[in-house]
Order: sequence, then structure tokens, then C-alpha cells
Amino acid sequence: MEWTALVSTLVGGGIATLSAGSLEFWRSKRQRVDQSTENRRVLYGSYLAVLSETRHTLGSLARARDMQSAERAAAVWDAYVQCISRRYEVEITAPTQVVAATENTHHAFRDLCVAVADGVTNDSDTYAQLRQAYKEAHALLRRAMRSDLGAEF
Repeated sequence: MEWTALVSTLVGGGIATLSAGSLEFWRSKRQRVDQSTENRRVLYGSYLAVLSETRHTLGSLARARDMQSAERAAAVWDAYVQCISRRYEVEITAPTQVVAATENTHHAFRDLCVAVADGVTNDSDTYAQLRQAYKEAHALLRRAMRSDLGAEF
């Protein structure tokens, strides 16, 4: 038996093994990145949905003029509490620009909640200003999330 045939076979086997290992490494890395992106996409959607539901409830409470102040405040904070846990999930998962936008949105939304809990109604200038600040912060949050997910056009 010739040594060159044996050496060629061993080298060819080594190259094939290294090639397969390298291919598997990059495939698993791509899958991890894809899974991470999908997890953030679901989390962002969930957080935005909770914000939307809570904002809708808050708007209804701001229009309810016949409601007692203690009842209104309790309803505001019962609705708002849903947003807190999702916010923390986003903050531990998302990159810095999304976390900053989440913080800004949270603060603007909390200010709006405080005002409605204190009896501000939807036809006041204060409500309009706070609502506009929230809308602007929310738009920046959505933009940061879309950018993070690679959906920015």
C-alpha cells in the first residue's frame, strides 16, 4: 500500500470533518441570532399591545367625568400596572437605544396616568399636552424597535 494514498485519504477526511464542523457552527450561530430576533419581536409586540390597551383604558377614564376621584385613581393604576412587568422584560432583553426609548415612553405615559388619576379630563390643555408628549415618545419607541429588528425602511 502506498503512503500517499493513505495520507491523501486522511487529509481529505480531515478537511471534510473541519468543513462540516465549520458549517454546523455557523448554522447554529445564525439560528441563535434568528431566535433572539424572534424573541424580541414577540416581546416588543406584546409590550406595545399592553401599552395600547392601557392607553385605551386611560382615555376612557379621562372621558368619565361622573366617576369618583378615588375610583378613577384606582382604575388608572390597575390598568397601568400591566405595563410595568413588560417594561422590565424589554429592558433586560433589548439593546440600549430601545431601552432608552422604553424609559422615555414609560415616563411620558406615567405622567399621563398621574394626571388622569388626579382628575384631568380629556378636554383639558394639560391632557392634550401630556397625550402629545406620550405620542411622540411612543413613536420614537416604535422606531427604535423597528430599527433593532431590522425592519427600518
